[in-house]
Amino acid sequence: MKKLSALIIALFLAAALLCSCASNSKTDSVPGNGNYSGGSGYYDEISSDPPKQDSQKDTLSPEQKLIKRYRVTLETTEYDRTRSEISALVEGYGGYFSSSSENGGNTSGGRRSSRYGEFTIRIPAEKLDEFISELGGKGNVISSNLTTDDVTESYYSYQSRLDALALQEQRILDMMEKADSLDYLIKLEDKLSQIRSEINELNYRLKYYDKSVDYSYVTVNLREVIEYTEEPENNFISRLGNAVKNTFVVFGEVLGEILIGIVWILPFALAAGAVALIIVISVKRRKNKKLSEKTENTEQK
Repeated sequence: MKKLSALIIALFLAAALLCSCASNSKTDSVPGNGNYSGGSGYYDEISSDPPKQDSQKDTLSPEQKLIKRYRVTLETTEYDRTRSEISALVEGYGGYFSSSSENGGNTSGGRRSSRYGEFTIRIPAEKLDEFISELGGKGNVISSNLTTDDVTESYYSYQSRLDALALQEQRILDMMEKADSLDYLIKLEDKLSQIRSEINELNYRLKYYDKSVDYSYVTVNLREVIEYTEEPENNFISRLGNAVKNTFVVFGEVLGEILIGIVWILPFALAAGAVALIIVISVKRRKNKKLSEKTENTEQK
């Protein structure tokens, strides 16, 4: 009896062990081992959405990503000195020149042409306002413009996509370790190549945004002049004087157009007048002739 009980217990243990092994074998199997048919299951496993982030993290406001661009046109009567001062100013603010071009300064007929240059400068974003303020004192500001491009939404969209691709990359690497079919391995490598190509592109875009946000763009157009361009006064008397001046200018232009029209039409008018005069004289002569003949006939009767 004891032997029979031991045998039954042994059979139960063996059956439990076999079930456990079958379950582990099913869990560890790799999709498509030798039987991959290109179905959607393979790509669904790779492309599944990443796990949701902590709800507390989602409630935090993302850091704003702003790209600032400032453009200014400066006049100077001392080109070399102003250019040197701008270079020193850029260095002092921890910036650098990303590009520059200069023209003019040629001598012809004993006279030298004015010089002008365009400089693209990168300045740390947190120091931009101070830099702009000091830059304006290096010459006569003719025009200036500051624009801001908000790339916050695009930046974090790229970042989320990059995180999702990183998870997909790791999943494919794990699947490649378990692949036991050459055909299946090749398909995984192709998918991995596509994902890494997109990862590289997104990394490039994010690095461009990071650098553009951290270092603002400043474009300086520097012009050499003999005298500064005077800034127009903006009071009532000057505006009234300009209005009167503009009125006379417009009146003179209209009068000039009228005189030009008269000069252009005058030859035709003179010719038409001459023809009309000839016709009038001819008609009048005929009437006089008829009247004279009528008078003579009356006297003869």
